[in-house]
Amino acid sequence: MFEQRFVSGPGGDPREQFECETHYAVQRLIQLMDSEDERVAVVACKSILDRGVGKPGLVKEEKDDLESRIANMTREGRLARMRELLARMRELLEPMREYLHEFEAEAEATTIEVGAVETERPQRRRASTT
Repeated sequence: MFEQRFVSGPGGDPREQFECETHYAVQRLIQLMDSEDERVAVVACKSILDRGVGKPGLVKEEKDDLESRIANMTREGRLARMRELLARMRELLEPMREYLHEFEAEAEATTIEVGAVETERPQRRRASTT
């Protein structure tokens, strides 16, 4: 029915025996899949699927928030993301810089005008509080 099982003697390689036993176990499970007893067939099918496909794991709800994404990044990944964000921030701030330069120029002109008005007024002396 099955090929003869390999039994290693003293000094034999245990991995060879394990491989032979594994082959035998798989062949036996395949045979048991056709068993008339449905319970045996189900267990054999489940065993083959668990080993071939993998056991289904528990479905764990993963958090998808910024903190967990950053925590899962490597140092290089975090640095690369920071560079991307800084480049994007510079792009967005460039129009604001132009506006600020215009605003500063207007503010300087207003300061000069206010200063000119103040210099025309006579200076008042403060009363000393001593």
